[in-house]
Amino acid sequence: GESGQYYNVPLKTAKEYVTNPVVYKINNQDVMVVSLSVPVIVDSSVKGVVGVDMSMESLQRMLADIKPYETGYSFLMSNNATMAAHPAKDVVGKKFAEVRAEIEKKFGISRNVREGKSSTYEVSALGTGLSSVVVIEPSRVGDSPDPWALGLTIPLDRIYAEIRGMVIFAILLACAAVLILSGAIYLLARNVNAAISGIIDKTRMLTEAAAGERFDQRAD
Repeated sequence: GESGQYYNVPLKTAKEYVTNPVVYKINNQDVMVVSLSVPVIVDSSVKGVVGVDMSMESLQRMLADIKPYETGYSFLMSNNATMAAHPAKDVVGKKFAEVRAEIEKKFGISRNVREGKSSTYEVSALGTGLSSVVVIEPSRVGDSPDPWALGLTIPLDRIYAEIRGMVIFAILLACAAVLILSGAIYLLARNVNAAISGIIDKTRMLTEAAAGERFDQRAD
């Protein structure tokens, strides 16, 4: 695969290596596979390379259960931005720039994958047709120097629903806080009024008592 890179790269670098997708003839059928290679190191020296080929169908099955918010989906891109696995079968094996020319031109997705940089954009999803946010996060496989990228496609309506839920919760929380505050103010006001009324009553009693004493003195 890739002119012998699956063997030569780990042999020279002493690091794991994952090839970009290539086509092999298997049982007289063209099958796209990736090769995962690991150097055999003995006494700090690379003595050989062990590898395994994996079809992109098996990669797709591995990703099938990753469904953000239930209606989203995931996809996988190789280091050269080839679609290694995607629910839209017709894009598998194609370069991202071929599938999403405008997004590629605007955001430089292929370069970001090679350089290990994250990307985020909004688009009508290939797999569902829904307006979605796409997040592409590159990561290295083992100690391989060349990152691949996992993409997550999340429908905007689910994101907005989540936001609406958060807003509604915040409003309810604010209403609850207002009710609690109103209750506290009511209780405080009632206690203050009661205290003031008590003071007024006592003052009235003292005033009446004093007036009565003066009246009694005058009567004498």
